[in-house]
Amino acid sequence: MILLCLFAAGCMLAAVLVTSRVIVQLDDYRSASQDNLHWTTSRLEVDQLKFLASLYALTGPETPLVEGVRRQFDILYSRVTALRDGRIYREVLAQDIAHADLDRVSEILATMVPIIDSDAGNIFKDRARLLQLGNRMAEPIRNIAARGLTADARRSDSERAALTAKIVSLAALILMMLAALSSLLLLVWRLYRNYRAEAEQNKSKSNRLTTILNTSQDAVLVVGGDGRIGDTNARATELLALHETLPAGLELGDLLFNRAEDGTLSPLSGTLLRDTCATGPTRREDVIVRNLVGREFAAELSADLARQEEGDICILFIRDISERLAAEAEIERSRAKALAGERAKARFLAMISHEMRTPLNGILGALELLGDTGLTPAQEKFTRIMRSSGQLLLTQITDALDLTQAAARQIVLRPAAFDLDQLLAELAETQQGPAQARGNSLRLLAPEEGFGRVTGDRARIYQVLLNLVSNAIKFTRDGEITLDVSRLSSEDNAPDMIEFQVIDTGIGISADNLPKVFDDFMRVQDTSGDRPEGTGLGLGIARQLVKLMKGTIGVESELGEGSLFWVRLPLPAAKVTAGQRPKVNAAPVVAPPIPARALDILVVEDNATNRVVLEGMLAGDGHKVYLACDGIEGVEAAQKQRYDLILMDISMPRMDGREATLHIRASQGPNARTPIVALTAHVRAEDRGDLEKMGFDRVETKPLRRDALRALLAQTETTAVAKADKPCHVDPSYMEQLRAALPQDRIDRLLVEFETEGTAILDDLKRDTPLSGTDLADRIHKLAGTAAATGGLALQALLGRAESALRGGDTGAAQSAILAMPDLLQETLRQLNCHNRAG
Repeated sequence: MILLCLFAAGCMLAAVLVTSRVIVQLDDYRSASQDNLHWTTSRLEVDQLKFLASLYALTGPETPLVEGVRRQFDILYSRVTALRDGRIYREVLAQDIAHADLDRVSEILATMVPIIDSDAGNIFKDRARLLQLGNRMAEPIRNIAARGLTADARRSDSERAALTAKIVSLAALILMMLAALSSLLLLVWRLYRNYRAEAEQNKSKSNRLTTILNTSQDAVLVVGGDGRIGDTNARATELLALHETLPAGLELGDLLFNRAEDGTLSPLSGTLLRDTCATGPTRREDVIVRNLVGREFAAELSADLARQEEGDICILFIRDISERLAAEAEIERSRAKALAGERAKARFLAMISHEMRTPLNGILGALELLGDTGLTPAQEKFTRIMRSSGQLLLTQITDALDLTQAAARQIVLRPAAFDLDQLLAELAETQQGPAQARGNSLRLLAPEEGFGRVTGDRARIYQVLLNLVSNAIKFTRDGEITLDVSRLSSEDNAPDMIEFQVIDTGIGISADNLPKVFDDFMRVQDTSGDRPEGTGLGLGIARQLVKLMKGTIGVESELGEGSLFWVRLPLPAAKVTAGQRPKVNAAPVVAPPIPARALDILVVEDNATNRVVLEGMLAGDGHKVYLACDGIEGVEAAQKQRYDLILMDISMPRMDGREATLHIRASQGPNARTPIVALTAHVRAEDRGDLEKMGFDRVETKPLRRDALRALLAQTETTAVAKADKPCHVDPSYMEQLRAALPQDRIDRLLVEFETEGTAILDDLKRDTPLSGTDLADRIHKLAGTAAATGGLALQALLGRAESALRGGDTGAAQSAILAMPDLLQETLRQLNCHNRAG
């Protein structure tokens, strides 16, 4: 008995010990390290399906859809990384081949990373590629899940075997084995439920995919390895006019074509498309689709290969882009029309400037000459009226052109050092007469020490102040106008600001009109019945110019009490060079002196009135004047004798002033270094820049007043010597830049190629003159680029004019420019070689 009791007790003790060990083992088995493996492998499949679902939901590059794709990708990527790098998972899967599937999944995810990290447009564009890669992960993920389950089951079997051995010895362990079987049944039930849910998800996914494809606006074709179309979506059936049942043997080349340069269509075979997709997805927009009813349209094609066990298939997305191309063509036509309108507008402005300023030049110049003939008081009165009216018309023309240029952002500032005190004194003196004519007094208030020389665009500042002062005079009668100028205190490193205030006691501006006073064509009505002259452009132009000079402008006014216009401009003090002393007080405006000696001056002008006026002004000051009617006569006259100055009109028949100047500069004749001043009615900034590059020393705008002409002549003697030493056609700084960037032998070859290229063009021109084609324009464009690179700016400008004339069909202008090419090319090459040897 005792022995039985001891045996029973021993069995019980052994049972307790075994039971405790079994409990410990079961507790470990039920811990996160085991359950987490199965849960993670199961979730891996779920995450892969969710990622595919987010891709199918990606119907466009909208940010919420793209962010959903990225979020599901990040979850899937994190799940795979945890499974690959986790210690417990490695221990469980180390003796299984599941790690190979895991590496395969990791490689596919790594392939997706650059696409997912790109922008929304690229993700949507590569959506098909992502779907393909996502589907390729399904098989290895299922393998991982199955092998994880197998590993888990293998471990459970081992433990159950140990438990069975203990239960044979101890009856008490039977209950534990039943519990283990119950647990296994529970696990099987859970797996069954998961697989059933997965099947339902696959069915739902398949339905969604079918719906997406059938509702897509792109035609989808599935092309087999033999080039035949195997399946389509609803859009493809509609777009390609297919029947519900595909015709037997329908190949891709029966529907898709490439258009050759001669307009013929060649079939796009499935073999060619597969070869193109062999390196990855392809996209092209040069495809022509001809559906089964014969309709042809341009299409965009996206294609990629899908790997299958029975062979690769090609998935094609076809989009009809005929409407888009038509819209783009319409936009291009509209753009070309708008550009043509802008060019016509520019030509119209140039024509208006020339055609209206040219007679004004004659009128105002003749009136100045008339004033020297000893007029009676009545005649002087009428002469002043005519001069004032002509000047008013000139101002209105200038205002209109300035307004147009400001709107087109074509106004270019030319800052330079100038005497601000002299400008203010000149403005006050010139406006005294108009002010007194309306019974007004005009005062200038400025610091006693003066402002000295400042840096800014003198002409534009004068224009702004003149607009404000003349505007105050027009709207004030029997009152007072004050121009108050002061320097504002500035902070550290801030430019010096000068404030100009124009104060009048005129009619004032109502509160309703104050916000609109700087609008274009805005005119304040005078309630007294006085109708001031003007176009309403002055203040608008002043606002544009002040803004361009980085200043501010404003107004304060009360109706019936007068107005205060203020302008603040950054005008830093100019540096005083050696030999200069800053002026303390503004000196009175003095007319430019007549040069000390009589000059020989050649006037090249096609307008007879302007020739008479210029001759009268120059001869009246004692100069000897020579006249030429156009550019050809001017060039001939310049070859006969040397002149001290040449006044050259720009727009002339037969040969204009540009070609004439280029001929004179390139001829190495007696006037190759003579100062040449352009007289032009074209006032655009780009015109001035082009003229300065083409050899003109200065550009003057018509009409040219006698004071301005005398100032020009006074400067001729002081600048002639300096100009004589300056190269006319080549900017040496370009050669210095070439030396810094290229070896000497390369520069030598460049100049040889330049000469060879130019000589070849000239030789071809001697044999024939293909002025109507584009080949010559292309060759001239290339030569102009070489000229610009080496510093031959005058030749570049001439070639640019020739190219523009050739492309525009202006044969006369092209011929004129080409005639000037040989001399200018030879002289440019000579000067370039001289600079090259000097370096």
